[in-house]
Amino acid sequence: MRFMQPLLLIGLPLAALPIIIHLINLRRHRTVDWGAMMFLLKATQQKTGRTRLRHFLILLARVLAVLGIIFAISRPMAGGWFGLFGGKPDTVIVLLDRSASMSRQDMQLGRTKRDVALTRIVEAINRAGAPPNLVLVEGGTNKPIIIDSPNALLEMPETKATDGVSNIPAMLQATLDHIVANKSGRTDIWICSDIQSGDWSVDSGQWSAIRSGFQELKQKIRFHLLTYEQADEDNLTVRVTDLKRQSNEDGQHLVMSVRVRRTKPDDPVKVPLGIVVDDARTVVDMEIENDMFTLTDHIVPIDRESNAGWGKVEIPNDANPRDNVFYFTFGDDVLRRTAVVSDQPGTSWPLSLAAAPPIKNSPLSARVISSDEVTSIDNDETSLIIWQVPLPTGTVKSNLERFVNDGGSIIFLPPAADDDGEFLGVKWGAWEKMDVSTEPEIEAWRDDSGLWANSDAGKPLPVNRLTVREYRELIGEGVISARLRGNKPLLLQKPTDAGGVYFCATLPQEPYSNLAREGIVLFAMVQRALDQGVQRLVQSQLGVVGDRVASAEGKQWKHVDGWPEGLLSTQQKFVAGIYEIGDKLIARNRPQSEDVGGPIPDNELNRLFDGLEYSVVQDTVQKSNSLVSEIWRLFVAVLIVALIVEAALCLPDVRPKKLVTV
Repeated sequence: MRFMQPLLLIGLPLAALPIIIHLINLRRHRTVDWGAMMFLLKATQQKTGRTRLRHFLILLARVLAVLGIIFAISRPMAGGWFGLFGGKPDTVIVLLDRSASMSRQDMQLGRTKRDVALTRIVEAINRAGAPPNLVLVEGGTNKPIIIDSPNALLEMPETKATDGVSNIPAMLQATLDHIVANKSGRTDIWICSDIQSGDWSVDSGQWSAIRSGFQELKQKIRFHLLTYEQADEDNLTVRVTDLKRQSNEDGQHLVMSVRVRRTKPDDPVKVPLGIVVDDARTVVDMEIENDMFTLTDHIVPIDRESNAGWGKVEIPNDANPRDNVFYFTFGDDVLRRTAVVSDQPGTSWPLSLAAAPPIKNSPLSARVISSDEVTSIDNDETSLIIWQVPLPTGTVKSNLERFVNDGGSIIFLPPAADDDGEFLGVKWGAWEKMDVSTEPEIEAWRDDSGLWANSDAGKPLPVNRLTVREYRELIGEGVISARLRGNKPLLLQKPTDAGGVYFCATLPQEPYSNLAREGIVLFAMVQRALDQGVQRLVQSQLGVVGDRVASAEGKQWKHVDGWPEGLLSTQQKFVAGIYEIGDKLIARNRPQSEDVGGPIPDNELNRLFDGLEYSVVQDTVQKSNSLVSEIWRLFVAVLIVALIVEAALCLPDVRPKKLVTV
């Protein structure tokens, strides 16, 4: 229990006044034995027990009356979390989940989970009194923000809606770092979230370190979770799953596939799907019978002269307007471009052939360049680089690292000459020869993942038919996808945060190996690395909030269409919409986890906070009760009842007395 006027509690010893007065009154009377009264005392002895009980109750009522007065004027508060607090914290940190699912609202009240959570928190802090330090950690930047006034939480851009995923483990880590860096005293951490699995990442390895970090703190830390369950209203989500531009004798058109999901698959429902392309709107009526409807390969005509443009698909507003629209951009077909860097024609031709087979109207293209021309590689227009010259150094190395960080893929093949360079901690050793008379040369390879994994149909690649006669030793750490006899790495993947980096220890042509002749394995290896690199270029068409955009680094974004929060430059990276960056258009959309995720179960929540002091308050958008309320009226009621009881017990007994015959 917390008091708004705690200094008045120093008057609690006054509750002993009725007892002190009673004891003083007892000492005012002297006891004198009088023989004539002995008969009367013996006659009334049977009433002594009831009299003492009545006097005790009168004394208790007077004590309660005094306590009621003191507690009432001290303005006590309770409810939600505050009934558990023993004192005012030095620091209050609010962790606000701003994910798209927190924009789900009550259809009648029009209030979202995020709005209600903020209102509850602000009211609670104002009633309890602002702490010396108030901090906000929101699910966009995950950076602590010092707040001057609780009311500022309602107006800050950093508390408005976003369309991304809130990384709760990262927010807690930022909170822990802030407490340690600022040497905070007693701290209360309030987490406002609808505990969707996509935001909490329950399988993340960060949770163990986070728990240990908070447990090692000497100051008292309490966690309070203000959670919001999903509303009962039926909610629909819309998403473009595939988009490509095509042309024929009839003109230019977009071919798109659209998926609509619903949370309550009850009766069939008809939904109008609006498709907007270059300000031209068409409507397609859909009938959803179960939980999902897919519109496949729908054709939308576009202007033949239009080189690039944007559009969106949308459905009528429902419980969550943020998932009722999906944005896209279009331009020329995404070309799967590969740059083969090699000074050996015998190596470059099978690699370029595997990257871009001669197929009519194919989007694949490959360009062979020498080591002197590597500066001509356009990172923004290239998906895969096959590198078969000495490992890069200086500016070229930095450029390739930036290419990988932006999502591009690189396959390194050993150069014929000596090479002392390194890339991401991996370097080439000496050339070695295999004894081909002993089978097999390839001892093992991973068929569940990597460049030599089984096909989508589950069929293995013919890796067992490969012959390796010469290879170059690989020195460095990485994930080994294939091993030669003697536990020597043949194919190694270097883990990165974005793109793919692979090292193959042999060359595709004779006399090194028969990798080119067994073209299926080489083709699969190159195309899979290319697929990974292509994803960075597709991001501009069906982009996701939070993904990096290689072409947007250091450039100003211009809001073209979308939610109004995207008008602020500080919030554009967290808000869905269409943005113009230089001469390019990009689309930003909510992640798929915001459509299909669900709340984490209670047992998982208990596991995440195991060993930490925490409480859970399950709130709803419909409920209007505050998290904290003054309860002084309760003590006034105790005062009134105590006075009434005391007055009743003090009334004289007016019943007729019976005469005692001696």
